[in-house]
Amino acid sequence: MIYRRRLPLLLCLFIAGCQTAGPGSSLPKNDIRQHRIVETQVRGIENIFAWPREEENFANSSPAAKEALEQHGLKPSGQLPGLREQLQTAMTSLVDRQVSNVLGSELKGPRPVKLVLTIQTFDIPSPVRRTFVDQHAKFQATIDLVDVRTGETLSTYAGSQRAQFMLGGLGGLIAVAARPELKDVSESLVGDYMRAYKAWLLKTQP
Repeated sequence: MIYRRRLPLLLCLFIAGCQTAGPGSSLPKNDIRQHRIVETQVRGIENIFAWPREEENFANSSPAAKEALEQHGLKPSGQLPGLREQLQTAMTSLVDRQVSNVLGSELKGPRPVKLVLTIQTFDIPSPVRRTFVDQHAKFQATIDLVDVRTGETLSTYAGSQRAQFMLGGLGGLIAVAARPELKDVSESLVGDYMRAYKAWLLKTQP
């Protein structure tokens, strides 16, 4: 009798397992390339801890902005009004570029989807922090593909944190002087995460 009562539950669990395309994903295996990303949305700006390039641009915009940044102290940059809006614009532009570079040639189907990236961690340490505290830039986010027509979430990716080593101290200053692109690693940091997302997304292809 006990087995008869449990049988419907076991059947439900078996069917649910068969319908899962992968961890956090509900896209059928043969359906991924039928979609086309038409919009990118970035959330979680308040979780940006530090982005020296954008903080410098903000501080240089006005004396009031510089004072506000100094008073903000060691709190996350994404929580400072004014700077938060600037970070939103910069991060959305950055994610747009990387989505286009990494996924643009892969998802070219007829079904429009929106990519929603929610930041969990974004931190690029300043030269001072790299000298005394932390020499790793870090990025982690969840990425949802949302059907534009129905609003249904088609897949969810929660990847592991990506980190990039940055030189500190005198060696870091010399490296940046020789290669200015090393001053800001945001492009390579987010690009690396998007390539991991692409590998996860397309891995379910037959």
